[in-house]
Amino acid sequence: MISSSILSRFIIKFFEYMLVVIFTFTYAHAQEISTEINNAQDNETESSIDITRDNVEQQLIYANSIRTSSPQAHNALLAKLIASKSMMNQAQQHLLRLLIAYKHTYDGKYNEAIKALEKLIAEKPKEHTLARSHGLLVNVSLINKNWLLGFKHLAILKDISSRTSNKETLERYTSLSVMFYRAIGQYEIALDLASEGLKHTITLRDKCFLTSDIVNSLLALNKISTLDIAIQEVTSLCDSIKEHIVSGLVRTKVANKYIENGEATEAISFLLPYEQIVEQTLYPRLISEYNYMLAKAYWSNKQYKKSEQFARKAYQVGRDIITSHPMVDTLKLLYQLEKLKGNSASALNYLEEYIKADKAYLTEATAKAQAIQIVTEKTAQKEAEIKRLNQQNIELNTQKQLARAKAENSTLLVTLLVVISIAAISWVFFTLKSKKRLKALAEKDALTGIFNRGKLVISAEELLKYSLNTKQPVSCIMFDLDLFKSINDQYGHLAGDKALQQTAQIISTILRKADIFARLGGEEFCIILPQCNSQAAMMIAEKCRDEIAQQICQTDEQQFSFTASFGVTTSYLSGYDINRMIADSDTAMYQSKEHGRNQVTLFSNET
Repeated sequence: MISSSILSRFIIKFFEYMLVVIFTFTYAHAQEISTEINNAQDNETESSIDITRDNVEQQLIYANSIRTSSPQAHNALLAKLIASKSMMNQAQQHLLRLLIAYKHTYDGKYNEAIKALEKLIAEKPKEHTLARSHGLLVNVSLINKNWLLGFKHLAILKDISSRTSNKETLERYTSLSVMFYRAIGQYEIALDLASEGLKHTITLRDKCFLTSDIVNSLLALNKISTLDIAIQEVTSLCDSIKEHIVSGLVRTKVANKYIENGEATEAISFLLPYEQIVEQTLYPRLISEYNYMLAKAYWSNKQYKKSEQFARKAYQVGRDIITSHPMVDTLKLLYQLEKLKGNSASALNYLEEYIKADKAYLTEATAKAQAIQIVTEKTAQKEAEIKRLNQQNIELNTQKQLARAKAENSTLLVTLLVVISIAAISWVFFTLKSKKRLKALAEKDALTGIFNRGKLVISAEELLKYSLNTKQPVSCIMFDLDLFKSINDQYGHLAGDKALQQTAQIISTILRKADIFARLGGEEFCIILPQCNSQAAMMIAEKCRDEIAQQICQTDEQQFSFTASFGVTTSYLSGYDINRMIADSDTAMYQSKEHGRNQVTLFSNET
């Protein structure tokens, strides 16, 4: 019998869920109607206006204001402005060229945008246009993964904003700083900057952008739930001013959280009402990410035809941004779908594209870490130079005092030299320690302390190249904690983190110093074993499996045990290519799961 209290709670939860679904569909439908009416009004208004010398300035400003909110009307007006270029003065022509660069960026023509902006900046336009040009270059660098270019122009924009009282320039610097630090994974810094910037923002558009950055950062840090009122507030705000790109990108992040939490059906209900609104933005990045999230959700629900429909759309729209994380995952999903249908040739094509894109994405991730390290070290060098000059100044002043005081101040000189020596030694120690810490951050997984995926790929490629030349065997072990989501659901995420940390500690005690051990993400781990054939690798995998199964994970309030499923391959079976070895051992690992979990399976080319 079900108790009345349990039944009551179920009924309340059911009605809460139905209210959210009804509100979402009603609101989205209203937004679609509003968008269609506004777009029609904008197109009708702009098509009837003739450009004259008297109104060209006003039309340039208006075209800028509707860039993202009404893309179709903006494109029509921009074409008219380009045709009227001859009646513009130099400052107006500079603004027109900036709008054209925005259009290149929107269309995915990033190299053309960079060339146009660098040429415009070289002509030294007015401060307002100059600041916006540097800001757009920061934006392009985020999309194009050119991190050093982004740091460079963000620093220039910071210098401009420090010398101006223009609030729009100040807000642009704050907004771009938040976006940039969020893009490179520095979510805490982005969150602090956005929260501070929100105190001084003056426009609804900037409030929309900053609030969305706060919500996205909180989602990335797991500090906000999918039902938090802040998500509804920011998407409603951005939709109300027709910034559907911003609200759409927030919704894709929320949908991803739904899927990670095992709530794929909720993700589909959350996204589907906004399909037409997303399409009308004409923004490839949003359209591809939106369709990938729907494909991922339908895959989780085993609705494979629907999954394939949205995955193919995401692939078609996002081919020019193929190294973005959602597009890499789209290729993997298409590979899995074709494999499921038994289309071996098509599956292999997608697998090759996925491996190539995944490697490019990892290269970009490494470049991002290196850019952070380079900028950090340059900042440290500047600070060290300032300290050195200050120290020289202190020494000169000290020498003058010693010259006046002569012999009676000799003790003071000795003391000062000792202090300077200690300071110099301390500074050298601190610098070396900082470099070591930066290197660890770029190579180590923050939770477990073992290598991350990027470090594993780089180290394994070097090892495999050497082993191929010396004809030595190399083995690869992939393993995944069984039913990990149930651990998080039953005992909490802290318990899940403890299980991952304990697993890393257990395996590290079994492996040799030469072995490469890394966490690939989530509950998935990989081991590369040099000079190790399949028989030895299977023995090591079996020992790892047994040790994990025997461990008891103890938290403050409870204890639990868990198991793991293993897949093994060797260079004899998969060749000396790290991506192929990972893919094959991953296939073997999933065979272990399909045959009951908590076991070890050797990859076979016949499977």
